[in-house]
Amino acid sequence: FVLVTVALSLPVSFPLHRTPDRKLSSHESQLHVLSNTQAGKPPTAASFSKFKSVVPAIGLDGGFISIGTYFINFTVGTPPQPFSALIDTGSSNLALPTPLCATCGQSRLYVPEKSTTASQASCSSAECLRCNPNGSLTDCVFPRPRCVSDSSCPQAITYGGGSSMLSGSLTKDVVCLGDGQYCVSAELVAVLEELPAGSFQSPQYDGILGLASPFNACNPTCVDTLFPLLAQKYQFDNSFGMCLTPTNGGVLDVGGVNPAHFSGSLQYTPITFDRWYNFDLFDVQLDGTSIGAHPALYRPTNDVIGTFVDSGTTVVIFGPTIFANFQALFQKKYSTIANISAILNGQCVSAPPDFSAWPTLNFVIADMANGTFTLDLPPSDYMMQTQNQWCLGITSGLSLGAVLGDVFLQRYYVHYDRTNARVGFALNTCS
Repeated sequence: FVLVTVALSLPVSFPLHRTPDRKLSSHESQLHVLSNTQAGKPPTAASFSKFKSVVPAIGLDGGFISIGTYFINFTVGTPPQPFSALIDTGSSNLALPTPLCATCGQSRLYVPEKSTTASQASCSSAECLRCNPNGSLTDCVFPRPRCVSDSSCPQAITYGGGSSMLSGSLTKDVVCLGDGQYCVSAELVAVLEELPAGSFQSPQYDGILGLASPFNACNPTCVDTLFPLLAQKYQFDNSFGMCLTPTNGGVLDVGGVNPAHFSGSLQYTPITFDRWYNFDLFDVQLDGTSIGAHPALYRPTNDVIGTFVDSGTTVVIFGPTIFANFQALFQKKYSTIANISAILNGQCVSAPPDFSAWPTLNFVIADMANGTFTLDLPPSDYMMQTQNQWCLGITSGLSLGAVLGDVFLQRYYVHYDRTNARVGFALNTCS
């Protein structure tokens, strides 16, 4: 028996919506208080029952977004300019389009000139020359910005392994979440160019809000990311819980976890690489049979970014060798499934699958004590229904181990705990 010391803080719930025609009602519910367990037995939903607090709930609008799926509403500037942004645990910057962006297709544009609190960093300023998340101007993580003039501080952020890019200038302004309840002066990228043109265009969101490591917010200037700034100002824990649903949005629990949104124990794995929410994935199995990929393929190497959870990715993505092993074992053991070869090669089918014949995926993950735990993903989760079509929600991508996107995250409540450098998983109940 281990006596666990528990630190308490109040999480704030931000509901996230996925489909425009099914809005969540506003919440005025009684929530349990965060347990920030430092060691020993993992926290369970039942273990929080004696700690209760009424936490303000903030309703947010949203829609189904094929390249990120979930977004949050907020304002920028004085007076406030309203926006919505894709919530992305696979990147770290806040970026919004401006009227000077000819390749942006968004209808709502950030206009710094209309904000009395906006300030643009010059290329020679200390803000622009900051080249390490610790604030250093000399111990650089990346080369400093290349100045062609002193009028602005150039920034460029790539997404999807370089498949898209936002470039613009570094700007500081007041950013507010929760109908103006939580405000902080933060740095953002005022976007001047979007490549390919219109690649971030959507009727549901205007920009992107990254929640990953500050080391990922060096593009090339290292900026203070939004969430740690809010945590410092309002004295809540530098962690958040996220609960996503297939059709009715989700919830972002700011400052900890809400046990009403998960069942059983949170199972934690260490964050192994301070860029994304990376962790050690040892094996992928089909009904307990390993696909046979070498464990090193799942980890960060000289040209692979490893395995991580990412709310900005819709599907599960495996590296090419891992995906080939997955296809081969699936085809070999489950060849009697109708159209399985076509489905494994990316084709969708119109007939509803008989899931009783399909395998469950098993992800074998490192725990906090040099052991492992296994998270299961049933076929009803990894086969996505889009209108009258059923499609495999698993694909292949270069230079990565495995990216566990929304297909996986819709099943599991995830605690992104930067304070203790860990990620926790439990079955979600927010649906």
